[in-house]
Amino acid sequence: MNTRHVLVRRCGISQVRRPVRWPMWLSMWLALAVFVASVVGCGGGGSSTPPPGSAMIGPAGGTVMLAGGAQVVIPAGALAANTPIAIEASNAGAPALPPGFGAAAAMFAFTPHGTAFSAPVTVSIPVDLAAVLAGTTPTLYKTNAAGTWQRVPGAVLSGALVTAQVTGFSSFIFGAAPPFIAASQQPQDSTVAAGSTATFSVTALGAPPFTYQWQRSTDAGATFSDVAGATDRTHTTAATVNADTGARYRVIVSNPDGATTSQAAMLTVTPAVIAPPGNGAAGAVLAAGDAFSVALLADGTLRSWGFGALGRLGDGSAGSTGRASPGPVINLGDIVAIDAGGGSTLALRRNGEVWGWGNNAYGQLGGGSTGVAATPTRFIGTAALRGVRAVSMSALHSLVLRDDGRIEAAGSNRFGELGNAAVLQSTSTAVEVTLSPGMKPIVAIAAGDGFSVALDEDGGVWTWGTMFGGPLGNVVISARSDAPQRVLGIDPVQRIAAGPSHVLAVGRDGQLWSWGNNYSFGMLGRGDVGDFDAAPGRITLAGPIVAIAAGTLYSLALHADGSVFTWGSNTYGELGSGSLAPTARNTPGLALSLPGGIKAIAAGALGHALALGPDGRVWAWGFNAYGQLGDGTAVDRPTPVVIPGLNLN
Repeated sequence: MNTRHVLVRRCGISQVRRPVRWPMWLSMWLALAVFVASVVGCGGGGSSTPPPGSAMIGPAGGTVMLAGGAQVVIPAGALAANTPIAIEASNAGAPALPPGFGAAAAMFAFTPHGTAFSAPVTVSIPVDLAAVLAGTTPTLYKTNAAGTWQRVPGAVLSGALVTAQVTGFSSFIFGAAPPFIAASQQPQDSTVAAGSTATFSVTALGAPPFTYQWQRSTDAGATFSDVAGATDRTHTTAATVNADTGARYRVIVSNPDGATTSQAAMLTVTPAVIAPPGNGAAGAVLAAGDAFSVALLADGTLRSWGFGALGRLGDGSAGSTGRASPGPVINLGDIVAIDAGGGSTLALRRNGEVWGWGNNAYGQLGGGSTGVAATPTRFIGTAALRGVRAVSMSALHSLVLRDDGRIEAAGSNRFGELGNAAVLQSTSTAVEVTLSPGMKPIVAIAAGDGFSVALDEDGGVWTWGTMFGGPLGNVVISARSDAPQRVLGIDPVQRIAAGPSHVLAVGRDGQLWSWGNNYSFGMLGRGDVGDFDAAPGRITLAGPIVAIAAGTLYSLALHADGSVFTWGSNTYGELGSGSLAPTARNTPGLALSLPGGIKAIAAGALGHALALGPDGRVWAWGFNAYGQLGDGTAVDRPTPVVIPGLNLN
């Protein structure tokens, strides 16, 4: 027998127990067992028989293992005091995994949670490679102090074990958290009017950082191609055109774990509601004629001001006195659109009726008689006239666009402007414009002096009458055409406007076109002056343009940003440039810009212009000899002024 003192080392703690008398062989066996236990539990080495998943680890470090391969190796000096370290295959207390997380291992809790180490410790957990989601790149995740999951940098996958160095304990899991898009956060279908933009957005959940790539399909989703530069969470299209309808948009959201493709949202583009010439983006709410003006208030009533001769103001007086401030048009309400030309005005009621007043020498008001109409009179129309969507007025004839896409006309037909060869000179009762082969239903109309312009639903522009310098765009100068002719050489169009002798158009790309008389004032806006150009040509003004108006010798355009641009004659300050110097401008220049943007524009025949501000107030500039600017004076204004007491909101 041999008497020995037994030294038991438990993670840096030595204890001496009382002497025990054992046989020599038994004492040697116990000593070896104690040595092995001390090496495994306190960082001295490994063992072929791993201990349970817990141990007291002290400053000397050590290894804790769990059957199946999960372990932590704590180097010497990582802990300042003895700590009971444990590993358990458990999700107790762990936060929910990121949506769509694909786990390829069990969740392991390394405790105590929040244990901080002064040196990195190495954790390992077993993984199931067969459970890895196709197309993903899984990695090791751990919970953080905020109670969320985060990637563990530097994790290494070797065989069926993933290993990483950390400085704190938490829950660990191996898998992939590619972006997840909830149904409510998917891109949604969008419907916009032609000329407007559409915006699609997505919100991805999961583990950031995210990257985005939007794609577009023009074949009902059969194939998609990347949209250049569309790499944000939201994507806003360029100004839409009718041909964009049916396009699909989707986005690929990626993070380091993989990629997720959203559902495809469909874009629907409705034809733009195109105002008659002289009106803007807010609809036909302003009209400017020959030395007079008309405005449509929000309650459906009308105000007029300026020259009063020939019943222009619709106030019951046919005299020339007029008024320099807005006053009511009598006996008429529930109006939704207006247009003025020469000395006459047409107004469209909500119920589809058309009413007019002013000069009616050629029967252009369509009421079945001629002469002066000092108060509104009903446009009779043909038996087919039911609903009406737009009206347009020139000096001597009028156009009415029916809901079925056909046009009725009244007044002078001396130059073929009514589009009906059965009328030799003029008519005070409406006739239908004869449609030409290839014309689709009409969506917009514009009446010039001696000619007419129409836009069909496919973006085709058609003209008839006599050119006077080329406004028909494609026919021999001075040749009369009683039937609509297709304007050639112009892209599909979404807006049109006609002055007495020139035409403006906005293509579906938002860019400007012009043709017709240019005289010495450059109202075509192409950088030159003189004579005319029968072929449509581009105006250099970056779009998109949302409204246009053509006066006698000048032009206006309203940009999508709310700014008004002008070009052509400045005889009366109609360019709004701040100068009364009669210096023409043959390219567009800025005339008016307000916070919130201009909403509508109108151009008068004798050189005055109107604009609707964002707050409902009306601005005016140019010729004012008859009070047509409505500011209570007869002073020309080269700088826009607000009309006192008038608000269209």
